[in-house]
Amino acid sequence: MVPTLIVIGIFFAGWDSFRALRNAPKDSFQIKVEGKIWSWKFIYPDGRTTNELYVPLVNL
Repeated sequence: MVPTLIVIGIFFAGWDSFRALRNAPKDSFQIKVEGKIWSWKFIYPDGRTTNELYVPLVNL
């Protein structure tokens, strides 16, 4: 009984963290990604495409 309660507690702690990571903020910068066997293709909102990911610097 006790091991089951421990596993259920760990599951709910993990589930809460998973939900926080799964939902992006409303003002997030979205980049489309296409994966191929040996390469990646990143498509930015302005239409540019690259094979390297560039993340904009945000001042907090």
